[in-house]
Amino acid sequence: MASRALHIYDLASLTSASSSSSIPQIQQNSDAVSIAAIPISLEPWQRRESSLKFMTRAVACMPNDAGYASSSIEGRVAVEWFDPSSESQARKYAFKCHRQANEQGIDVVYPVNALAFHPVHGTFASGGGDGFVALWDGVAKRRIRQYQRYASS
Repeated sequence: MASRALHIYDLASLTSASSSSSIPQIQQNSDAVSIAAIPISLEPWQRRESSLKFMTRAVACMPNDAGYASSSIEGRVAVEWFDPSSESQARKYAFKCHRQANEQGIDVVYPVNALAFHPVHGTFASGGGDGFVALWDGVAKRRIRQYQRYASS
């Protein structure tokens, strides 16, 4: 089974470390000149285990940088917060989406291929392998709207 490890990096420290450590080294031998960057070794800001059981398909950060949403191939979306406090972690949740019942009444599960947050309202959209796009209210934990599937999707 693949690792469900999730590493979260602070982009400000990652940018400063990469700009200070990325001085190229020039190596010469008799045949060619090669330029190699010095490898950067950084530790993640947080290490977690994904709350999704199957392979992660998409990740999107909230516009206020408070957390993120991730989706998987099993038709689920998880919403989590960066704050490691127990109060904040108690607010995380996951839900099923992008499923359709077939003729026998069995749910067909589609992967959630795309996630995107609205920059002002904090709502987010999910696009699934079923061809539908759904808008979600992350605070109320409910679907706002589902857009019709296009014939070519």
